[in-house]
Amino acid sequence: MEIERTTVPGTGVLHLCCPRSGIELGVLADNSGRRQLFVYDGDDHDVPLRVIVLDPDEADQLAEMLHCRCRGGHASA
Repeated sequence: MEIERTTVPGTGVLHLCCPRSGIELGVLADNSGRRQLFVYDGDDHDVPLRVIVLDPDEADQLAEMLHCRCRGGHASA
């Protein structure tokens, strides 16, 4: 999967990718440490269909979940 990185002056870095599912995703890593996740509609690449704002600790937890190869059991919050 290719990842396109673009500097957004005064804001941070925008990472865009399109996984095999075909749904374009974006992550804005802003200068305050927050992360904004963007889900784009296939027809409109300028306006996200959904935006999810994560504080730094939430972004870390999500990254850990995505990286984990855990099987079964219960997750703790």
